[in-house]
Amino acid sequence: MTAFNAAHSQPPITTKIAQSIEKKLTEYVKTNRELGYSMNISTDFDKKMNNLQIDGLDLSNSNIDSIDFSNSTFKKVNFFGSFSDKANYSNSKFFDVNFSQASLFNTNFSNAEFHNCIFDRTFLKNANFSGAKFYDSIISSSNMRNVIMDQFTATSTRFQDIKFEDAQITNSNFQTCFFEKLFLPKVLFTNVAIKGGKIEKALFASSDVQNVVFSNVALSNVKFNSSKLSSTTFASANLTLLQIKDSSSSDLSVNSSSLVGCIITNSKLLNPKFALSELSDISVKDSQMQQTQIISSIMKEFIMNSSSVICSTCTNNYISAQTHASTITCDGNGNSINLTKITSVN
Repeated sequence: MTAFNAAHSQPPITTKIAQSIEKKLTEYVKTNRELGYSMNISTDFDKKMNNLQIDGLDLSNSNIDSIDFSNSTFKKVNFFGSFSDKANYSNSKFFDVNFSQASLFNTNFSNAEFHNCIFDRTFLKNANFSGAKFYDSIISSSNMRNVIMDQFTATSTRFQDIKFEDAQITNSNFQTCFFEKLFLPKVLFTNVAIKGGKIEKALFASSDVQNVVFSNVALSNVKFNSSKLSSTTFASANLTLLQIKDSSSSDLSVNSSSLVGCIITNSKLLNPKFALSELSDISVKDSQMQQTQIISSIMKEFIMNSSSVICSTCTNNYISAQTHASTITCDGNGNSINLTKITSVN
């Protein structure tokens, strides 16, 4: 992953200078809009424009290259269709700002705050959102390539129809967010907590999804292909039509959750744990589940093909399974095994 090359933050300009720039920028935008001229802020202004208070400006379709807007506040600003490369918005705050159809390359949004903002059909490449916070915002129909989102926080934010390619999403938190139609190829997605909300139609392909906690989340049609899922936890979650294919994991945990219509294919799960959960209509094919723990859970319509489940702990469960050239073996303590309705079909 290539690091972004956005402009570094400059020492803050004085309030008097900032107010002068704000006035000049406002007049510049007004004049060019009235005359129908295009705006190239990169050449018409000094690169150092930090510590500004910008309210209600229409900067749509403008060129904003290498400008340092760090430590600034933007309210109801329109960046629709704008283009920027190496712009710096670190430590800035955005309220009701529109970034739709903007092209943002090597942009620094580190430690920025976004309140009720929109990124629709936006193209972001090598953008840095580390430490950024999103509230009540929308990111939709967008391409986020090589973005860095470390210690990123999102609350009540919608992520819809987005391609995260070669992205790094680490040490981050998502609270009551909605995710739909996500494509995440070759993504580093580790040490992430997702609490509340929904995830629908997401595909993780050749991605690292480790140490992730899905808590009180509803997941539907989520696929993990050729991915790593170690130490990932689903707690009080509703999982529907989950697919794990060509993947590996250790210490995968499903606690107090419902898992319906799950398909596990050609995968190896070491020490998976299912506790206080209900699993139904589960298909396991050409896979291995070793040192499995099944505790006080219900497993119905569990269908296995050319697979093996070896339990280290199996207590207080109801298991209804069909095994096609497969085995379910409990070789742990032995005195608390309760396997019910295991049918072998050759």
